[in-house]
Amino acid sequence: LRSVVATLSILGSTMILISVLRSKKNRNNMQQRIIGGMSVCDLVFSFFVLTAYLWTPPQSKSFVPGIGNETTCNIQGFVLPIFGAGGASLFYNASLALYYLLVVKYNWKQRDLKKIEKWLHIVPFVPY
Repeated sequence: LRSVVATLSILGSTMILISVLRSKKNRNNMQQRIIGGMSVCDLVFSFFVLTAYLWTPPQSKSFVPGIGNETTCNIQGFVLPIFGAGGASLFYNASLALYYLLVVKYNWKQRDLKKIEKWLHIVPFVPY
């Protein structure tokens, strides 16, 4: 089941990224760039979940016994929390919520939003 969900997530995130990157209109839209950042995080996380057996050592009892070694397990252990649901993906979701709050409730214009956009992309990675 984990492989099916990860595969569907990879396909969905890839389609979103293609949509954002191929269209100049989408690339120029801050909302689309934030969603693109979320999709990158999801893509990386889902890739590591899908290929978990490559990263975990054979003696692993807590995840999926695999063909990896201690180093690959450490790499996976470093990447998963950063890009996973409790990491950058969660904070990108908060960035998107803040974007909507500023646009819908406080009527911020694009010129105002441009001043804070870099922070909406940096903050998701700050906790790490």
